[in-house]
Amino acid sequence: MNQFKTILISILFFSFSSSLLNAQTKGITPIENASTSGGATKAVIVGVSDYKNIQKLTYAHTDAQAFYNFLTSPAGGKVDPNNIKLLLNDKATAGQIFAALDWLLETTKEGETVIFYFSGHGDLETKTIRQNGFLLAQDCPNASYMSGGTVAINYLQDYLLTLIQKNKAKVLLVTDACRSGKLAGGAEGAKQTATALQEQWENITKILSSQAGELSYESQKWNGGGGIFTYYMINGLVGMADRNKDKKISLTELFIYLSDNIPKETEFKQNPYVTGNLNGTVSFVDSNALASLVKKQSINNPNGTEVAMRGNNDDFKKILDSITYKKYEKFQACIKNDFLIYHDKNNTDAWTIYQELKDKKEAAPVLNNMKTALIASLQDKSQTVINQILKGKVNLVRDTLILDSAYQELSHAFQLIDEKYITYKHIKGRYLYLKSIRTASNKEKETLLNECIALEPDAAHPYNYLATVDKYMKEYDKAIKNYQKAISLAPKWSYPYNNLGILYFDKKDYDKAIDNYNKAIVLNPDDEILYSNLGNAYYMKKDYPKAIENFNKAIKTKPNFAYAYNNLCNVYLELNDIEKAELNANKALEINPKYAFAYNNLGNVYNLKKEYDKSIENYNKAISFRANYDVAYFNLGCIYNIKKDLDNAKLNFEKAISLNATYAGAYNNLGDIYKQQKQYDKAIENFDRAIKEAPEMSEAYWNLCCVYALTGNKAKAIENLDKALAKGFAGTEDIKTSTDIDSIKGSVEFDAVMKKHKK
Repeated sequence: MNQFKTILISILFFSFSSSLLNAQTKGITPIENASTSGGATKAVIVGVSDYKNIQKLTYAHTDAQAFYNFLTSPAGGKVDPNNIKLLLNDKATAGQIFAALDWLLETTKEGETVIFYFSGHGDLETKTIRQNGFLLAQDCPNASYMSGGTVAINYLQDYLLTLIQKNKAKVLLVTDACRSGKLAGGAEGAKQTATALQEQWENITKILSSQAGELSYESQKWNGGGGIFTYYMINGLVGMADRNKDKKISLTELFIYLSDNIPKETEFKQNPYVTGNLNGTVSFVDSNALASLVKKQSINNPNGTEVAMRGNNDDFKKILDSITYKKYEKFQACIKNDFLIYHDKNNTDAWTIYQELKDKKEAAPVLNNMKTALIASLQDKSQTVINQILKGKVNLVRDTLILDSAYQELSHAFQLIDEKYITYKHIKGRYLYLKSIRTASNKEKETLLNECIALEPDAAHPYNYLATVDKYMKEYDKAIKNYQKAISLAPKWSYPYNNLGILYFDKKDYDKAIDNYNKAIVLNPDDEILYSNLGNAYYMKKDYPKAIENFNKAIKTKPNFAYAYNNLCNVYLELNDIEKAELNANKALEINPKYAFAYNNLGNVYNLKKEYDKSIENYNKAISFRANYDVAYFNLGCIYNIKKDLDNAKLNFEKAISLNATYAGAYNNLGDIYKQQKQYDKAIENFDRAIKEAPEMSEAYWNLCCVYALTGNKAKAIENLDKALAKGFAGTEDIKTSTDIDSIKGSVEFDAVMKKHKK
């Protein structure tokens, strides 16, 4: 049974000399009507099925391999494998694709034929003037395509036009595009990408596998597993499209052949589209190879890439002196093993070797190869980190080693290019993005991110991080605006919704937080952090059943998610279900024996069980794994206060304050210690500070009432009692039983305040 091929794009373009090969030449030829010989053929062939972050394909890489096999066969012109860059699956990163395009620009001579073939996903999130579609490389993110891992259609167009204008080539662009609508841009994004590829580009002939909005098909029946378009395109070029049997395939003949077969086999759901010089010849037929080639097209040649690489090394060995060649071999080993800017065991790296050779005349033949390989590899590694940032899987504060490494690598890549480099703005934008993350000053971050946005105004990721910086600076309106801008540019990217939810959570607008967390979950239902954040919002609303439901969803998504178990412990503590609280705290510690927050919660469990020594033991364990854990010190102070060990209580409250100068609860409890010690001035000082930090803290007003009553300041005592009750102080029983306020009980003023608040 035929199946829809999932968002598959195969791009094939030929840049041709201005003359036609004679009739004795076989294989793909320039589209021309003259009859003189052309130059050599170079090719870049890309096929991606095994995507890292998005929906995988089935036959994209086998289609690319089949095309490689065709080109190196007699029917395809027996292209020298040394002149082919074959990039399949994990080799087909954006960095490597751009490096291959750079190779074409650097090595193509006037009159040579250049072939570029891409088979993989294509998509678009939001159409703008500058953003009209992307070819998705193996390392593309699942959203926010402007952040890298992609080949923007406008960049592809720049490369093709450069081949025409600078290299004096003619270009044929062929796309095999399938739209399932399952990527970030949905069906509309796929359609927009197809439309962008159909637009008229100067002096470029195009063959498109289907019209915009149509699906492209693949099945086991075609070439033992492949796409229908590539299958019939190769067959047509071999000779099946030769309608008039003149041993030449014109663009018109190829189009007719495709139109006769593809719509018929797909019930007219896939219809090819062609524009350009319809009378031009695209291929000459090798009649001896025709019959056998159709049957023997192989889709499994694992040595394709290695053949090309070995051939190049053999050539360089002949023209380089032995010392330079050995350094070049070391360079290649460093590239292969990811020793790009950091030393291997032999104290060398690819960057250092390149710097040693770049100004040496004897190294000239390999310098362009080294430079493009280094630029590509440096981008590959940093793009992996950027993709993790986009998923929220990198902590921008704690994961300094990973972030510094990515920043340094992209910084070195940026040093290798100038403004003439086609993707200069793209590389610089990502470099500035990572630099902003590694910069301490929020103002400097803001400057860098605005520069990044000026370079690529349609990129969502700098807006997202700029919003986070705005939030750090408490400029909440700007933050909301920038998160919304990121969402408008990448509407299927869950991260900005999550971040907007966190902003509203911090503002205590839990309903809006919940709304944004839910939107993020719709886009990314397999992210445990989103369920956990949603659970936190319901917890703050005291909707404990929904909090439990979402923490359990987080655990179902990621069974070893210690954070969610610890949050369940928090909920059960609020519900006074000590047994379940203890169970979940221990489960969190079973997963992560160094989890400070879980030890703190276990301390809270033992506090409720009145097992104070075990409480102290667990709070101290929490501190041992998180030395600056102010809450654990606060809780220790509370336990020592219960045990009437006032000196240790005071010591721990003071430690909590030294770690968090705005810790209102610690000031309030320290004031209580001073009250018990009859140091009333210090008690008042700390209660006042608690109120300064938390003006709604009713307990601090109540404590001031008690101190003023004890020191004979009845007016102040009554004033603070009134404020405590106005702020919602719920300790009615405390008021009735406290001996601290005996001096004001029964007074007219006291009775008036109690009546006012109906107590």
